[in-house]
Amino acid sequence: MRRSAIAITARAAALICVALFVVGAAGAQTPAGRVVFRGNRGESYEIYSMYANGTDLRNLTNLNWAYDEMPDVSPDGARVVFSSTRDSNAEIYVMNADGSDQRRLTENPAIDWRPKWSPDGSQILFFRGGGGRGELWILDVNAMGERRLTESGAAGDWSPDGAFVVLPDPDQVTSDLMTIGADGANRASLGIKGFDSRVESPAWSPDGSQIAFEAYKAGQWDVFTVGSDGGSLENVTEDLTEAGAPAWTPDGARIVLSAYVADTQNLFTMAPDGSDVRRLTDHPGHDSYPSWFGSSDLTRSVSAGGKSPFTWAWLKGVGARAGMR
Repeated sequence: MRRSAIAITARAAALICVALFVVGAAGAQTPAGRVVFRGNRGESYEIYSMYANGTDLRNLTNLNWAYDEMPDVSPDGARVVFSSTRDSNAEIYVMNADGSDQRRLTENPAIDWRPKWSPDGSQILFFRGGGGRGELWILDVNAMGERRLTESGAAGDWSPDGAFVVLPDPDQVTSDLMTIGADGANRASLGIKGFDSRVESPAWSPDGSQIAFEAYKAGQWDVFTVGSDGGSLENVTEDLTEAGAPAWTPDGARIVLSAYVADTQNLFTMAPDGSDVRRLTDHPGHDSYPSWFGSSDLTRSVSAGGKSPFTWAWLKGVGARAGMR
């Protein structure tokens, strides 16, 4: 009897050890993908967050009277920077990823918007406009100091190493993109041509090889990709209507963007070549300016209590592998 009890105890201990290993391995995985975006499900624009599979929708700002928009998730997924009119004109704000601790970062009579975290999370690139002109500025998050990067231009994005910024070229009569060093040196145009108005909303791919952007051509807005050297220009939203505000998943496997269906603006995702188009939101309002953190797997979400159903079902003797999604 004692030998049997010892055997059972040893087997239970082994199962627990394996289970703890599985939990640890699951915890080391890339977090389930979340999309943070601007939506108007109430009386004004708010910042929302949801899993990439469309579940667990949360209103992070929840003011119902200000315009909160243009969010960007920090590289570690812990914070969200955004623009808000809650203090009269648009300023840059930051909050935790769950919506707590909302704080203003800029205070200027001009309009501050389209913030973008640097790859190391230490700086924020943003557009400052007013008086018929616009500039790009960089905010040091720790020192809270600001410096002007360009004397003209529109919203831009960082290169993956943080050494350069891409933005619409303000010196070109025809539409083009340009890059500039984060120190303000080494300006260079990409040399893309053929659009009917200025290109907007550039987003650098995580591996640095491509830049996605929106542009007006042949009577509508589309999202295009171009090589970071200016080659291989492609329209990736020919099957969508009035597409814009592109962003990349952290692994570069997918692009997320907004597009219109009838009179509503919703979020879509696709492979970088424009294939495998998936609709993420279906709402009669306007969803736009998405930012993605975590896995690009569209099916995953966190299980109840953050535990793997496989592990805990096994410990309970159910014997069925539910798996983590």
